[in-house]
Amino acid sequence: MPGRRPREAVARFFEPLLAALRCVTEAPVFVGGPIEVGGEVALVVNRNQPIRLADTTLWFQVQLKARIVSVRDAAPSERCRLRTTLYAYTLLAGDEPSRELLAYHWHPAIGPRIPHLHVYVASHPALPKLPRHHLPTSRVALEDVLALLLDKNEMRVTARRADWRTVLRRTKAGFLRGRSWDAEPPADL
Repeated sequence: MPGRRPREAVARFFEPLLAALRCVTEAPVFVGGPIEVGGEVALVVNRNQPIRLADTTLWFQVQLKARIVSVRDAAPSERCRLRTTLYAYTLLAGDEPSRELLAYHWHPAIGPRIPHLHVYVASHPALPKLPRHHLPTSRVALEDVLALLLDKNEMRVTARRADWRTVLRRTKAGFLRGRSWDAEPPADL
């Protein structure tokens, strides 16, 4: 997903994410922020508001930011790349998006530095109280969360595309090839 220049690297980073998101929504998606080395750019989905998932009372909210970095020892065609600096994938429930069910987070700038999961069972009176903990995870790809939503044995959200499995497999393969870390983020992030 690297590119020769910042604009090319941004396009290569975010285009697969847009393709993956189109499996669940037609909501507006754009990339905002300074497109220059050192700039932090954000994926803005549905004006940062939760999206209603088809045929359910579930909602999904996506936040993802990345910094454009220069890679000096790379080939000229790969001198610019993006490094994720934050993600938050949140599943909500209700006629309005009022109750969070779970959220996959990684936001090292505000802590904790590890990727983690929040499970919000306390908002459901029939379930036991579970304090808001940061349950450690490995790095979570957007495609994995979308697959969880679309799998007929899991959340049973209706896909917007018949080929959603193929799309998510392809976009995740690109993510896996381009990522700079998996389970434990590097100390310099």
